[in-house]
Amino acid sequence: MDFQIKKLILWSREPQFKPKEIEFKTNSVNIITGASRTGKSAIIPIIDYCLASDSCYIPVKTIRNACSWFGIVIEVNQKQVLLARQEPGLQKSTDNMYIASGIEVEIPDIPIKNTNRDSVKKFLDELSSLTFLDIDDENSSNYLGRPSFRDLMAFCFQPQNIVANANTLFYKADTTEHRTKLINIFPYILGAVTPDILAKRQEINNLTRVLKRKEKELLKLKEVSEKWKTEVNGWLAIAQEFGLIKLDALNDLSFEEQIEMLTLISEKRASDSSILNKNIEASSQEIVALRKEESELSLKLSSLKNRYTEMRQLMNSLDGYRESLTIQVERLNISKWLKSLTEDNETCPIFGTKNHPKEQIDKFYTNLIKPEFRKCIRSMQDAKAMAT
Repeated sequence: MDFQIKKLILWSREPQFKPKEIEFKTNSVNIITGASRTGKSAIIPIIDYCLASDSCYIPVKTIRNACSWFGIVIEVNQKQVLLARQEPGLQKSTDNMYIASGIEVEIPDIPIKNTNRDSVKKFLDELSSLTFLDIDDENSSNYLGRPSFRDLMAFCFQPQNIVANANTLFYKADTTEHRTKLINIFPYILGAVTPDILAKRQEINNLTRVLKRKEKELLKLKEVSEKWKTEVNGWLAIAQEFGLIKLDALNDLSFEEQIEMLTLISEKRASDSSILNKNIEASSQEIVALRKEESELSLKLSSLKNRYTEMRQLMNSLDGYRESLTIQVERLNISKWLKSLTEDNETCPIFGTKNHPKEQIDKFYTNLIKPEFRKCIRSMQDAKAMAT
């Protein structure tokens, strides 16, 4: 796509003044010079604003107080397009825009709104032949969606704040959201990812979502099925207790056979019931066995809870003991301190002279370090015994 800026247009708030047009030479590098505070730095924000940005960064006061509309004329695909946008006033931005296209577009005296920002963005997306497929369809965030014309602005502008920032290379890439979006669309912009690949990737993502949904549904069905099996076993046990069926082993039947058995039972009447002593006795024995198992599990659980509580208390006491042991070891470092005095030109607190008797201090150090070492070993043994 051949996209070049032909003109920059400023409409005055005073109707007697004609629009101010700033011509740019196409297929050339345009250099704008001038004195300080004459509006050079406002050119990029004006172009960005007319290209449907979400905010207006045009400097306030002089420029915005004097202009009612801002516009640019672009040459694309051998035709001209005029994009104009109203000055937002006290608002952050405005959606009031004017668009006109033709072989040679005519500049109106005062633009009249005929479109909005969203429509201009869609027009620019179609003009750029950008794909309408999402780059990362699994994420609903706008910064991970399909590429748009506004994303390409990162490669177009280099304002002063970007040039002076050593940590930022692209326009608006200093924010996390725009940086994330730029990372996702960069392979597509370079041509490493084609629209066909995006279409296949989107199809894979859709199929993956369907697969996950089916797996969740299957898991729920399995859970419901297990509950049904438990209920069926319970109903068959009750039927056996009332003498509606005569089976020795219910668990040997398949689930389909159990369903068929329940169907036959539902067709029977109360007169078909024959309560036998052995059925009641078997049910009573099963209840007793279950209660015994419940009691054993309850005792085991209580024992494990008590042991867990004791282990937590032991760990807390070990932490406290370790801290006290560290304090004791630090206090028993007096021998090292005394020996270090022989290296410094200080008065010895024991012998009271600056010329320290080295042999006596070494002997004193040797005799003092032995009980310190024994104390540390004993403390470590005590800590190990507590842990076991």
